[in-house]
Amino acid sequence: IDGYDDDDNDDDDDDVTVALSFLAPLLPFEQEPLSISTNNIPSSPSIPIGVATNIKKEGDKLFSLRDDVAAIERYEAALYLTSAVISIGGCVIIKLKGRPIVAEVDCINDGDIDVTIVETAEERTVTLNDVLMCLLPPHQLPKEQEQEETTDGAGLQVALLLNLSRCCLRLAERTNNSMKKEYNRAAVKGCSFALAMADTVRDDGTAKANKSMDYTGRYLRARAYMNGNLFKHAAGDLKYLSKRYPSDVPAQRLSRELKRREMQTRKSEKKLAKEVCRWVDKVTTTSTNEEEEVQ
Repeated sequence: IDGYDDDDNDDDDDDVTVALSFLAPLLPFEQEPLSISTNNIPSSPSIPIGVATNIKKEGDKLFSLRDDVAAIERYEAALYLTSAVISIGGCVIIKLKGRPIVAEVDCINDGDIDVTIVETAEERTVTLNDVLMCLLPPHQLPKEQEQEETTDGAGLQVALLLNLSRCCLRLAERTNNSMKKEYNRAAVKGCSFALAMADTVRDDGTAKANKSMDYTGRYLRARAYMNGNLFKHAAGDLKYLSKRYPSDVPAQRLSRELKRREMQTRKSEKKLAKEVCRWVDKVTTTSTNEEEEVQ
């Protein structure tokens, strides 16, 4: 994803001591092992959706308790269940020119996939390694779940990606070691995937849900970019939000915070530049004096 190609830091994790009063017993479902692998994923994408929805609900409970690491495990398992099957006529997300793109699968050969880019109708051949995830078609949830917030298979995947991003953002904002950057990067990727998928869910007529996906994806990604000091990318998302949702208070507040951090960064850079100039001037002057003494 744009802006996250530099090397990682090597800071060590910090040990933390907490009081017993902060501890809580495991939830009932946490006492059972969660094992998801390619061996127990059916070939039909319609079968695991109910299981994935239940796993997402478990993740939501953990998220509400701010147990983000455990919640991520649940969300990742549910996402894996719903995105591991490539089928002809289905859609996948591939990486193209540095960003995730939705493409429709036309043909599957040995190691190669013929796809059509949904955005441009361009046909091209990609490898299995180019596929980032598979998308479920809309309207795949069981009838008893149709009235819930996630109204279809693709909507379930978007919700999982956005919740993963929320968890990663919270972890990044309370972490000061080398994982901070990784959490921010994961949040950016999750939001970017969700935004790429948003158009595949727009045909369900649920304007409120579509607005939520579009807004939430941009807002969370802007936060992740800003926390990673990628101010230009954050400004791009916030500019989009200001045009699309001009009266939104959280986005306006985030824009002010971005300007404050940009100003603070510029001041720090100017201060550093002045210190470097003084050091260079001092070294140069000392060197000149030494040369004069030698002569």
